[in-house]
Amino acid sequence: MDSMKKLMMQNKYDTDPLSEGCPGNAIAGRFDLPPKKPCVMSRLANGATDSKITSSALMKDLACEAIAGPSHDDQPPFNWDDPLWKREAHDGQPTVWNFRWMRMLPTKP
Repeated sequence: MDSMKKLMMQNKYDTDPLSEGCPGNAIAGRFDLPPKKPCVMSRLANGATDSKITSSALMKDLACEAIAGPSHDDQPPFNWDDPLWKREAHDGQPTVWNFRWMRMLPTKP
């Protein structure tokens, strides 16, 4: 599970040759990050916003592990205080998206 969590939230665009220096090309794409070299990408408050995984053991309980927000294992957490995003509506959202993985289970009636 730990290795799958890392893979699903991976954004090593600055060192991964397949990303070609573009943060939006990574597994957990992020368009808010500045590209390392010219690429066809606009900087936006957009990208991979969450991840969910399960296993055969968790499926028996209809459970999964989930994380909210863009990847922050390899890159800084998304932050609404960045001057680029100050005009974007984000009422009710946290300023910094730095969440941890949590187990989700169905509610019991």
